[in-house]
Amino acid sequence: MPTPRKGMVGLLLAVVIGVSTAIYLRIHPDIVHFRLAEWLDHLDRGAVATDHLERSIAAGLDHPDRLREATLTLLGRDEAEPAFVGAWRLNQSDALDPGTRSAFAGHFDRLGQPERALALYESNDGLGPAGIMHHASLLDRAGQPEAAMTRYRELLRELPAERVDTGQSTKPEDLADPETTQARLELARLLAERGRHDEAITEYRRVLDDQPEHQTARLGLARTLFWAGDTERAAAEIDGLETTDLEPQDRLMLADLQLSRGGYERAIDLYRDYLEGHPDDQETRYKKALALAWSARYDAAIEAFDQVLQARPHDRQLMRQFAQVLTWADQPDRAIELLQKSLED
Repeated sequence: MPTPRKGMVGLLLAVVIGVSTAIYLRIHPDIVHFRLAEWLDHLDRGAVATDHLERSIAAGLDHPDRLREATLTLLGRDEAEPAFVGAWRLNQSDALDPGTRSAFAGHFDRLGQPERALALYESNDGLGPAGIMHHASLLDRAGQPEAAMTRYRELLRELPAERVDTGQSTKPEDLADPETTQARLELARLLAERGRHDEAITEYRRVLDDQPEHQTARLGLARTLFWAGDTERAAAEIDGLETTDLEPQDRLMLADLQLSRGGYERAIDLYRDYLEGHPDDQETRYKKALALAWSARYDAAIEAFDQVLQARPHDRQLMRQFAQVLTWADQPDRAIELLQKSLED
């Protein structure tokens, strides 16, 4: 049976523990919340644990290992705001190793916050190939293509040449370093988009020299040749290419190429397929109308032109082109009407 003396000792001990805990919580709230979060996670109380991790960071958690763990946990739970506070605190204290920096940036990009991901790459020494690729991609998306191309070139200087002979395979695609290939393809794409066609063609051909069946490189080369005005060489690059597995934009490029070289029937088929999935793309519908008209399929061309004109009722140049097609279709009255409307103020 407990004695009054023992009861007083127990009460005093509880008071001491409570006061000590309160003092420690006041002095080190970041550590207390972090430890509570660990304990709650072990009890499968994830939501409450997340709240304590947020409180821990808000209270100034700065121990690198604990802060890194808390930040990664919050990112894994899609809690971007408190996670960025933690990530930026690590960044400012130079406590981010390259691998963790890339991991944080990847999470923020995944969460739809590429500007925060890019901010974390302000310091980018020692990044691995995947980190450099991600940084270059973010620069490209942020409207900094020249900076992106610089990063791709830096990476290509660090990576092995296209052929990496392991002694186990003689297939070109197996001898190619995938990161080298991807970096070169991205560099080629940016060069082409900036109008630097000759440089882009060189990069695409370097990929194709080692991987002749690389479809992305083949399409990129054809697209670049097409943009450079060399339609015959562009067509030669993709003759016999299977189109069913291509992305919609690649099939659209093939349609434009066919249109430019007089392959109207093939162009019409490709435009039709594309419009089934993109019915509001009036520019593609306009190109299809031209292909129909140039192949003397006037009824279908007039129907297509009507649809485009309905979407672009004030386009004078469109009215005049439509009038020309109506003339070919022996509909002079409507052609005159459209020409008069195109001249109105």
